[in-house]
Amino acid sequence: MEKQNLTLLLTTIHCVKSTTETTCDDIYFEIYATSNGVEKYLGSAFKGNPIQMEGGKKVNDAYLDISFDCSYMDECRILILENDNNGHDTIGNAIIKRDDPLEGTITVNQTTGKAKAVYELSYRVISKPIQTLRVMGVYCEEDSKGCNVDLVEDVLLLAEKAAEEASDVIKKSPRPRAKAVSKAFDVAANVLANIGDLVVWIANAAEGADEVYMQHVDKDGHDIEGGGFWPEDGIQQMEKGDQFEFTGDEGDAAYSHYYRVPLDRGPVTLQLRERDPHKADVSIGSFTFDEAYYNKYEDEGRVVIADEYFRDQQGGQGAIYGICVSVGIEDWAKPAIVEEQEG
Repeated sequence: MEKQNLTLLLTTIHCVKSTTETTCDDIYFEIYATSNGVEKYLGSAFKGNPIQMEGGKKVNDAYLDISFDCSYMDECRILILENDNNGHDTIGNAIIKRDDPLEGTITVNQTTGKAKAVYELSYRVISKPIQTLRVMGVYCEEDSKGCNVDLVEDVLLLAEKAAEEASDVIKKSPRPRAKAVSKAFDVAANVLANIGDLVVWIANAAEGADEVYMQHVDKDGHDIEGGGFWPEDGIQQMEKGDQFEFTGDEGDAAYSHYYRVPLDRGPVTLQLRERDPHKADVSIGSFTFDEAYYNKYEDEGRVVIADEYFRDQQGGQGAIYGICVSVGIEDWAKPAIVEEQEG
């Protein structure tokens, strides 16, 4: 691997054999990099919201979408750990060296403790511009609560109108800045304010804020709980009116970068999920970005409305969120920062 601007992307993890036959493994990572003989800790991923994995079953693959600059690294070490009730168990290390292939899968066998788990970690090194999905922000129109509605289709038409009017604000920008994203969310909120004429929201003060995360969904539609590329290391509490913009205007250090997923190898489905500590996590909304979407909306900022949870009226619950996205050619040799990409 030549010393040039490179991004290392951890793509997927596959569970061949878990640490236990009775429950899921709760998997997270610590990432280290070595340069000139000195190892540096880069951070952790999924520690606050571990990926639940089982071996020997179909539900054993998860997308990761963890990326970082590896331009001047001689070696990267990804430590795979399992968070159980008794503490943290070490599964093992996946080592990626500068002279390794630009794409591959590393088998990690557990060598500590009595368990003999086996995991496969896949990666790719990206150095050229490729088709990419960018995620620029998320906002909460209505956090999860009970609802009673007969005019579901009317609500969905209103959500569609909100998405179009909000997208008009940012459609000329492939990487809209934080202020523009916020304005687009405000436009959507103004349209969706009329939803009160169609929906009876049944607030439950005991429920509190939603605990949400965003996930790149497995291509076979497997329902993997935990993980998620946003937030990087946990979940985000959100309630009505909350907005997060990932483009970071000057002076706004909350998010210095946006999030991105390669689109050069087929469709990508994102899912906004709510964590439920008592039962299975639920999907607030799913979106698939394929070649047709790319051709129609290349280099346009768009707002999509997450209303899948609302559509399922049998559960008597609902939530409505908005997500700002764009698609286009992205130089992965540069950081996911507007100024770096657009010069």
